[in-house]
Amino acid sequence: MSHRTLLPGRSYRFLYPAINFDCLISGMDERRILVERVRNTELEPVDEETLSSNPFIKRGRWLVTGIDLDKNEERSFYVESMVAVMEIKIQLSTR
Repeated sequence: MSHRTLLPGRSYRFLYPAINFDCLISGMDERRILVERVRNTELEPVDEETLSSNPFIKRGRWLVTGIDLDKNEERSFYVESMVAVMEIKIQLSTR
């Protein structure tokens, strides 16, 4: 999966590890996100507090942040762990 495929303002669905740890194999969950930002962690590194509080997370260069459409909260996902990414069209209610 290329980070270039993920564009801010667009929504995507994908499979993501239930537990995204380097040392653990887990099942995959379907996720849906409205992308707000795609971050290059080589140019904008994750802060040290985050790294030390979650040392086993499987990280990658590209971090996508946006609104999780199922939980209605901000979430972030590493592009390298995303599988079967597909753009989705969100229909807005006119009520």
